[in-house]
Amino acid sequence: SKRPDALSGFDRLRHSSLVSVSADGLTVVHADEGNADMQGVVFGDAPIPRFIDNAQYFEVRVDRLREGFHDGLVIGVTTALPEPPTETSWLGCADEVSDSWTYGYDGSFARVSP
Repeated sequence: SKRPDALSGFDRLRHSSLVSVSADGLTVVHADEGNADMQGVVFGDAPIPRFIDNAQYFEVRVDRLREGFHDGLVIGVTTALPEPPTETSWLGCADEVSDSWTYGYDGSFARVSP
């Protein structure tokens, strides 16, 4: 199916195996039932929209927390959307995304070059 012109939710194809995306693309849940793994990557369904003066932003609402981990939520952007995952391999962590800027983890920032 065709991608939207502007971000309206999460991409239902581009996410790691440890997260699930709702049918409407508006909710992501960590899918590790044993609550042992921290990894999980998901992308937006389109580019971040441009607003007045060419400004861009997006919002995320956290409805539920997982306890017991020293790292936390990571938020970031990339200029190069990866191909959808295959059965053999795909991204497990945000610092594996090429050409990206991410912040979170345990309060740190990561820049990954292309």
